[in-house]
Amino acid sequence: MSGGFSIFSFLGTLLATLIGVFIGFRLDRFSESRSSKNTTIQHLETIDEELEQNKEILSQNWNIINYLQREGNDGEHYALSICSTSAWEAAQDDNIIEHIDPELYREIQSLYSSYENLNELVKRLRTEVLHPDVVGDKETGEPDIFPETWTIEVARWNSELEEVELTGLGDLIKDTSNGLKVETQGLQSQVDQEKEKLSESLL
Repeated sequence: MSGGFSIFSFLGTLLATLIGVFIGFRLDRFSESRSSKNTTIQHLETIDEELEQNKEILSQNWNIINYLQREGNDGEHYALSICSTSAWEAAQDDNIIEHIDPELYREIQSLYSSYENLNELVKRLRTEVLHPDVVGDKETGEPDIFPETWTIEVARWNSELEEVELTGLGDLIKDTSNGLKVETQGLQSQVDQEKEKLSESLL
């Protein structure tokens, strides 16, 4: 009897231990999942703030170029701003894709890719030698990175006409900025919806 009792006691203890380990494992996974979702929500909040910031930058760039086209640029110097991408880069490092809708992830990724392309155009406009008589600093002799001639012609593919066309770099930046502003505003509402969905899943 004592041997039988010991076996049942051992099996009971083993079963209780296994159940405890299983429950503990599930609780750990649940806690990790909640923590990851909270982190994802925080990333979406910073992305939303960055989208709002970029929307302002796009508006400013459009207004600057529009002013120069309307008023002329004789004697005027300017600098366009580049869009921020730091919030999105941080979210990617934390594998945000694991907790948000895959389609939303692709749309955010596509938008930020467009930001980066626009940033390259802006950087080129800042540093391009746009005119043979580049304005220089009379004291140091160093060239001015913002010459008076503020735009050059570039070749781009027109998908509607299915042909290569020449356009001013300023015009290209202006048109691209306007399109990305609209796209950014539309994506912000989707990000807000995703934040609400994740928050509800934590209740």
